[in-house]
Amino acid sequence: MESPFTETIPSATLHKNLDETLKAAATRAIGIEEKGAVLAVLVPADEYASLRALVGRAMQSSALADIVKELSAGRPGAHPHSPERYDDAAE
Repeated sequence: MESPFTETIPSATLHKNLDETLKAAATRAIGIEEKGAVLAVLVPADEYASLRALVGRAMQSSALADIVKELSAGRPGAHPHSPERYDDAAE
């Protein structure tokens, strides 16, 4: 399986060259590898903010679609085992 990351570095390199890596991550995404797998990604702050906004819009539109679906769906009838009335004052 091909990695979706164009640039990755081992976590040990991140520890050794933190300042240099942070400067590079300010302009492009960098995957942090440990044991051959990318465990985290450093991305520029503006790209992160853009992704968060995109996710927020997607969540809102999905939630809105679910609400519209629920409101437009037919109402279910009473449960077959429900009493004819609820009398809270009954003993």
